[in-house]
Amino acid sequence: MQLIQLNGIQLKMLIQSGDTPKDLTFIEHSIPPIHVLVRSMDLRHNLVDVIWAFPYFIQKNTQITGACGFKDAPKNSRIEIGYNVAPDARGLGIATAAVKQLSQIAFASTLVNTVFALMVNN
Repeated sequence: MQLIQLNGIQLKMLIQSGDTPKDLTFIEHSIPPIHVLVRSMDLRHNLVDVIWAFPYFIQKNTQITGACGFKDAPKNSRIEIGYNVAPDARGLGIATAAVKQLSQIAFASTLVNTVFALMVNN
């Protein structure tokens, strides 16, 4: 399992037309909702660093099974993460592995000492 961070062009294409990168294979319902993608672009427009702003695709074997990312830049050494795994790929430890990798990215930045995820009326 690996995380692949979207770049600005990919994010813009996904928001504007729903076009996914042609070199990746997506399973159904693996792309984040449009409001999540728009929030990512808004973060970047507000000069939030790319590492925190742009989402990551979750790739298992040759398929994109979901997405994850940070909901904002770190505040008070804390950062919130969000993630989604397509229904057909749930129960396989994919979200657990993605959260572990996101946490490693956050802690490696030295700006974060607490990572959390909330699911209130998600």
